[in-house]
Amino acid sequence: MSRSLKNPGVALSLDDYASGYSSLSVLQRFLLDELKIYRSFISSMLNNQNDAVITKRIISMGIILCMEVIAKDVETTSLETFLRESGCLNYQAYLFSRPVPIAEFEEKFASVSLDQIKSI
Repeated sequence: MSRSLKNPGVALSLDDYASGYSSLSVLQRFLLDELKIYRSFISSMLNNQNDAVITKRIISMGIILCMEVIAKDVETTSLETFLRESGCLNYQAYLFSRPVPIAEFEEKFASVSLDQIKSI
């Protein structure tokens, strides 16, 4: 199924990876483009060594499998720093902005260059 979807340009993302509903076999069966790390690992990884190790391994596995790895619920600069140093550069979070209407988003980023966005 995954191959037939990829032909017309559809990207596949696995949300909440490691939540108990997903497994390594999913990574074998589908040609995924993105792997989103389950929020409970992100929120507790700075205080829980096991969660930190699991998070780092998910990031490494995603990178090796040529997937974009996205961390959900990154709410502090400490979490962002840990993730960046672990190789995860994509975040779904309120750290940078709360959700805004599309018009406000476009206005906010209309004068921002790609280099400026990369440096955030």
